Amino acid sequence: MPTERPPQSYSFGYADHTSNADGVFPHVNFGPWFRTQLPLVSMLIYARGVAETIRPFDVVGVSEEQLGLQGLTRSIRLDPAVELQRLHDFVDRWLVNRAHGRYFNPDHAGEGYIPHLTPRGKLAEFAVGSQLHIDSVSLITGDPKNMKLVRSYALGQSHGRSVLQ
Repeated sequence: MPTERPPQSYSFGYADHTSNADGVFPHVNFGPWFRTQLPLVSMLIYARGVAETIRPFDVVGVSEEQLGLQGLTRSIRLDPAVELQRLHDFVDRWLVNRAHGRYFNPDHAGEGYIPHLTPRGKLAEFAVGSQLHIDSVSLITGDPKNMKLVRSYALGQSHGRSVLQ
């Protein structure tokens, strides 16, 4: 019986998957894109556990920056970064300590993490001063130019046994 081979890369984040016209939907990454040999079900269990631990929160756009691998992607830095940093820390510790994965760009992890939104689709007009309610964590697969939402979990709700306790 054939087994499903894991896709090339993943990211955890908030994603508005309803507007994905160009292969990229509006999103807030909780960490850089990564690779791991873990089965997909393990990543979904972890995403569920993270979702149960964090309550929904609001962020505000505070500055416009050009980010991405070549510095060409219009992005809006977000504040307050405390909740986003907490989500990033969960993902970072898990990837390094449990998933034995690796980031495509490790400079964007840990101290180098920049909480930001990549505006597209419905959020194309998101700008400095705009507010966004972060209410879910999603597992995204593909790459930064061709994304596919695997599954989302609402923040602050029980989805079964937590894996973070």
